[in-house]
Amino acid sequence: MVKEVSYKKMTEYVGLMFCRERIHQGITQEKVAESMQRLGFDIGQPAISKIEKGERNIYFPELCALLHIFDISLVDFAKYVYNIILTGKSNGWTVY
Repeated sequence: MVKEVSYKKMTEYVGLMFCRERIHQGITQEKVAESMQRLGFDIGQPAISKIEKGERNIYFPELCALLHIFDISLVDFAKYVYNIILTGKSNGWTVY
């Protein structure tokens, strides 16, 4: 059964996933921002912080860049989002 998940809640879950992955990999928000800038995105550490807190939307090109930086496949990300849609909650990010 599909659960209703608000856009805001989904944004929070995705931000939390990136935060957990960043911490797991031992990368700072500053390093993520630097990597995004090297890929041509005008994004700084404050924006990374807002993404992680679910306070800033992520545009699809930014999402693809973040997935690349963290070496997460789009398929694994889609499975994570699909699980949220099915259950209405995040069961954690468990790719590793």
